[in-house]
Amino acid sequence: MTQCGAVSLVAYLYDYDDRFFVGWKLDLSWVMTTVSWSVMLVIAGFVSIAGWVMPPEGGYELLK
Repeated sequence: MTQCGAVSLVAYLYDYDDRFFVGWKLDLSWVMTTVSWSVMLVIAGFVSIAGWVMPPEGGYELLK
């Protein structure tokens, strides 16, 4: 989730900060980061659905 927040911050700064002058563009790292957190959200959704749909395992057994 931190990665998604960082991407949002950079997107905001890209639109409103003077450091990003005309002609400046976000390159391959921007695309890779966006793909990364998108995949992370999809996987988190699948894990949440699996935890909700699958039956409980019954807990842990003590080792002796």
